[in-house]
Amino acid sequence: MINTNQFKKSIFYALTGLSVTFAREQNFRIHTIMAMSAVLLAFLLQCSRIEWIFLSIIIFSVLVGELINSATERLIDLLRPRLSEQAKFVKDCMAAVIFLLSLNALFVGVLIFIPKIIQLLKAFLG
Repeated sequence: MINTNQFKKSIFYALTGLSVTFAREQNFRIHTIMAMSAVLLAFLLQCSRIEWIFLSIIIFSVLVGELINSATERLIDLLRPRLSEQAKFVKDCMAAVIFLLSLNALFVGVLIFIPKIIQLLKAFLG
């Protein structure tokens, strides 16, 4: 049986984590704004169901990556107030994860949006 009170607490904690991360982490805000822009563009360009699936996977991958990166950085700062070589390595690896996820998101966005934009421009310019 599902404990509804515990489930409500879990949702509350998750939303608190999102809210705090959004308030504290500039890169999470940037990625959230980019995600919202991609969703708006996908809506305006009438993306297909499969394009929406790819976009949602990419968007959530980047946002989840940012959450993991932020949590990892805070944990390292807590455990190792002075930056050790090992702590720096972990932080650099996490930054690389976000970099690669972001590049992938850009690549998928270009593949989905550019042909649609070109088609619109051709139709508009005749």
